[in-house]
Amino acid sequence: MLLFFLLGSDVFIQYRLRRTAAAAVATMDNIVTSMLFATIVAGTPLIITALGELVTEKSGVLNLGAEGIMAVGAIAGLRRRARLRQRVGRRVRRVSSRAR
Repeated sequence: MLLFFLLGSDVFIQYRLRRTAAAAVATMDNIVTSMLFATIVAGTPLIITALGELVTEKSGVLNLGAEGIMAVGAIAGLRRRARLRQRVGRRVRRVSSRAR
């Protein structure tokens, strides 16, 4: 159960639906495939950051805050998305109220 908690509820639901003995091999293959895909998706930004840090250190500059810069960028992106969503929502409401 811990494995399913770490992988997410979607994988658990897929496993429960295909729990028969005939589909056990296919289900395990599906779990491994989804774990591999999630690892690649989660690791790509870290690989890009590590390559950038490598180039920076080769040039002679020591930057110890690459992960912090990524975190601040992610937070700023989420905040911007929320504000943009609010603006779009206001415009849609304004346009829909004019159409009545």
